[in-house]
Amino acid sequence: MKKILLIDNDPVILKIVRQIFEGEDYKLVTTEGGLEALEKLEEEKPDLVIVDLVMSNLSGKTICEVIRNNKEFSQIPIIILSAVLAEECSWEIIGADAFVAKGPVNEMKTNLLKAVKELLSNNYPKAATSSCRRIFGIEDQHPRQVVKELLEANERLLKVISHISEGLIETDKDFRILNPNDTSARILNMDRLSMVGKNLLELLDVENDLKTMELIKLLKENEKPFVEFQKFQDERVINVIINPVFNQIGPISYITLLQDVTDKKRLHQEHLERARLAVMFEMAGTITHEFRQPLTVIQGLAELAERKLGFLEGSVNINSVTRYLNKIKEECNRLNQLTIRVANITQYQTRDINKGRIVELPVIEMTN
Repeated sequence: MKKILLIDNDPVILKIVRQIFEGEDYKLVTTEGGLEALEKLEEEKPDLVIVDLVMSNLSGKTICEVIRNNKEFSQIPIIILSAVLAEECSWEIIGADAFVAKGPVNEMKTNLLKAVKELLSNNYPKAATSSCRRIFGIEDQHPRQVVKELLEANERLLKVISHISEGLIETDKDFRILNPNDTSARILNMDRLSMVGKNLLELLDVENDLKTMELIKLLKENEKPFVEFQKFQDERVINVIINPVFNQIGPISYITLLQDVTDKKRLHQEHLERARLAVMFEMAGTITHEFRQPLTVIQGLAELAERKLGFLEGSVNINSVTRYLNKIKEECNRLNQLTIRVANITQYQTRDINKGRIVELPVIEMTN
């Protein structure tokens, strides 16, 4: 017995389709859509999928794309069962094999069973082409301008989202990925459709990061408007911003923005390094100036002491010589202080002097 998976978030349609397949030689499995539909797909491994196009949480378009991207299920026939007109959507582009319009129950039953029998017959080609795809039940439907415009607006929005330079990911309230854009897939180095259904926090590997998880807990409890943190991955720096989408009860989904800031971080580090080098050059000039003064004094005092001793020629004035020698010792102590100050630099300040800048070294208390 062939197994059919029906995905629709309208309980009335689920009930009607169940009645349509009563007495038919098929086993019908139903689900209300979303990520649960993908789980049901893995569990049941159906022979055919019937899916509504417009659903909350995870759209029928995304479900079709995921099925066609999965090697195990890529050849499963897909029927779009929708109130949206076939002409109003690109149903054949997403890989569906047939389109059945929702309408009066008897007509919908006839069209749906006809489409199912065709797609599950042995004569239907497994690798269906656009020429094989069929539309059923649109004879009595009329184009609706509002629906057409809304679908076109949604399509334009999706195009913009898919091409922005930042990664954008929509998740459900449990952080399971619903809609990732192309940039987010590139940043995380993954195939976009393979991301659907996976837990974003697991992909970012932050579940063991206590600080980040505490922030996310506050976000869930509506105590923070958003959460921002950085994740280091494969020698890259990824900036992550998570924003909640609330209803009256609490968060119903999250919008996450990903930015690869590796280059910005590198440029910032290079800027800091250049700034440090500039300060070091300024410091070198300051140290040279500071050393030159006591060295000049020491040199002068030594010459004076030498001359004094020469003039006295045996009648040495001990007090005078001692005064010069003490002064030399003081200047040597100044040099020693300066050496220690340079060796213990933890903070420094610069100030303008004349047309340049000098570095002011911290004062170190000296003990004799």
